[in-house]
This record gives sequence, C-alpha cells and structure tokens, in this order.
Amino acid sequence: MVEKVKITFKNVGQGDSIIIEWKEENIPKIGIVDCNLTTGNNNPVKEHIISHEYTEIDFMILSHPHFDHFSGFYSLLEYCVNKPIKVNHFLYSSRNDAEYINDAHLTSNGKTELKKLIRLVYKLDQSKFLEASHINSTSFGANPAYSLISKRLFLQFLAPSFKEFTSFIKMEPFFKYANPDEDIESLDGNANWISTVIKIYSNDWYLLLTSDASRDVLQRLGVDKTNQYFNSSLVLGQAPHHGSENNSYPVFWKLRTKANGTPIAISVGANSYGHPSINVIDSFTKNNFEVFTTAPMSKTSSIMTNKANLESMLLGTSSSVILNNSGQDLVFEFEY
Repeated sequence: MVEKVKITFKNVGQGDSIIIEWKEENIPKIGIVDCNLTTGNNNPVKEHIISHEYTEIDFMILSHPHFDHFSGFYSLLEYCVNKPIKVNHFLYSSRNDAEYINDAHLTSNGKTELKKLIRLVYKLDQSKFLEASHINSTSFGANPAYSLISKRLFLQFLAPSFKEFTSFIKMEPFFKYANPDEDIESLDGNANWISTVIKIYSNDWYLLLTSDASRDVLQRLGVDKTNQYFNSSLVLGQAPHHGSENNSYPVFWKLRTKANGTPIAISVGANSYGHPSINVIDSFTKNNFEVFTTAPMSKTSSIMTNKANLESMLLGTSSSVILNNSGQDLVFEFEY
C-alpha cells in the first residue's frame, strides 16, 4: 500500500518550525522538529495542531537550544497538557544543568525561557505525560533508526556526535570560516555545535533536516559517495542555519545522488545577518538544486519556481512536491 509523508516548513520568520505528517494503519500521525513563536507570540505549530484536530503527537524534537528554535515549545506543551493531547516523546540535544544553559550563550531572556522549558519537560517526564530523552548520533546504540512507521519509514540522528558535544563543552569558536561581511553572531553561535542533523528515509530515498549544523558536521558526515548514510537518492534538503554562508559546504551537497531540481528549503525571515547568503543560493543552484524560502527574498526571487512547475518535476519514481512560496509555508510530500 502506497503512503505519503508530508514535510511542512512553517513560515515563522527567522527560525525553524517543521512538521512531519504521515499515516499508520490509516491513522494520521504527526511529529515536530523545533517550534518558534512569531510576531505577537503566535504559535503556528500549535495552530496547525488545533486546525487538524490532532489528539496525539508522536514526537517533539528540539534541534538545539537557540530561542528561534524553541520559543514556542512551552506554550505548545501547555496546550497539550490542558487539552489534553498525548505526547509520546520529547527529544533534545541538551543537558539539564545550569552549565549547559550558560554554555548555550543565550540572552538573559533566552536563558530564562530555556530553564522554563527544561523544567516543564522534566515535570512532564516525571508525571509520565511524555518520555524525555537527550539526543546524540549514537543515542540508539545498536538500533540507530527511530521508527516512524515500522519497516517503511525511519528517522535517524546523524548529529550531534561526541565530537560536536566536545566542541560545545570546550566552547570552541563555531564560525571558523567567518565571512568578514557577515555578522558571526558571537553572542549565541556556540550552541550551533550541537544542532541536530536528521535523516528521514524509506527504502529508496531520504531527506535531510540540518537545523543550524556547522560546516564541520557536513565534513564529518563525509564527501565519500559510498557513505552508508547516503546510499539512496536525496529528495529534499534543508540549508543549514537559514542559508548562512558560514555553514555552507557545497561539496557535501554536490556529491549526493539526486534528481535535477531536488528542492532545498530555507527557513528565513527578516534579519540583520544577511541570511540567506546569495553565495549559498548560487552554490545550490550550480549543483542542480532548486532553492525555496519561507519568505520571499529579493535576492532569490529570480530563481524561484512556481507551484505548477515544481509539481511537474520528477524527484524520483515515488515522490512529488507541493509548494506555497509567497511568504507562506513550504510543503513537500513524498510517497513511500
């Protein structure tokens, strides 16, 4: 039986909110990667849960402790408790101690909100409302695939690894290759070391969600085409760190097996950092990707593909894409 998985990048401005939806025995299922509030403290992920009348969330994943990735989780969890909506797993690349929160280099408000969230997650774990787990790329030991749908659709963490956690703890400079024309975000870049890289895959394709992962991570994951992680066709990628040039490693993307026009998604909004970098856009297009952003950007508008053209694009024998690209959500759908 053919099923479909839908990946939605919510338009939340400069930040990430990604929704994964599929069916298991014809029952709608949902997972969430990051949750960001928008202007006026609106929570698009919570609104999506409400509008689709979900009664259970299979997993929530916090990719790393930056405010534009976790600001909406607290209110979302509160809503789930009050409704109630069952939450099975909350996974995050973090620890629960004060040193970790300080190492994240957040603003005072960011630290306060992260402490609130961690306390709430701990409380809900203790009450058995959800099961909380820390993430690294060896979290599952001999069983590295977290099953979304048994034997057919899987999720695997490729980062952070022990190496990235060590760099985070040592407070190594994150932006080793800083472009002098780009703000290096020295106040809060350090936590990007422990950003997740998530692979979602079936038998003949995979997609990559990279949050704010570093160039070093892409180098570690490899330029070797025989790498076991990438032995099928890439159907969707996410540009790391909202299209930042400091996180760009074009050779990694060039060597992935893919169809011409495979989409790259960039979650981005108004910002002072120069995201997305025009050089990043160019490198993806030169490597035969199509680039799509959650907010229309004047620098990228000339390479945008409209919905009709994209839906006619062949991404593989069993894949299709749906797109909204006028400052709305990016929605991609794949058969498995």
